[in-house]
Amino acid sequence: MLLQSEFNLDGYTVFCHGLNDIGNRRLLIYVASNIDATLVDLPDTFNERLFLILKSSGKFNKLLLGNIYRNPRGT
Repeated sequence: MLLQSEFNLDGYTVFCHGLNDIGNRRLLIYVASNIDATLVDLPDTFNERLFLILKSSGKFNKLLLGNIYRNPRGT
């Protein structure tokens, strides 16, 4: 069993998906601690994905960031 705390890095917030899901890929995204990041909740029809909204006070104030695992064998 993997724990999210095992992946902590100073100065970063870690977002994880599937750490304990047998048969699925484990996904991680590290975001600098000074960036406001929110996990996007999506339906579980496709489990091997992780999406975040990153917010800033600049001209482009929101960014959708995604991490999707695609099996190279297409299965």
